[in-house]
Amino acid sequence: MKELSEAEFNATFGSSMQPLEAPEASDASLAIVAQILEARGGEAPPREPELSHSYVSADGNYGHHLFWYGVPNVYVVIVQALPGRSMIGHHRLDLNEKYGLPAPSDPTWWPLSAH
Repeated sequence: MKELSEAEFNATFGSSMQPLEAPEASDASLAIVAQILEARGGEAPPREPELSHSYVSADGNYGHHLFWYGVPNVYVVIVQALPGRSMIGHHRLDLNEKYGLPAPSDPTWWPLSAH
């Protein structure tokens, strides 16, 4: 699955992202996130990924599914085109970096991307 650049990821936001109540992750999406993490880190992530939050853009064109894997405030986001639910790509969302929060204990776990 393609890794989305910051610009590509930002282009999938609508004017307002609405949370989905009680989001559920499929076994397939959890397996995809685990594969992404394994490929990036070269080792198992600090913990098994779990779906933390899901959002849909106000225009209904995109879904964002945030998977937490044990690094505080850092997520793998799977972006879907809606309504067909095809996966567009993934993006590492580091809220520590984005909002100047204290760095996680192991900030190097996710190596820099190749692009």
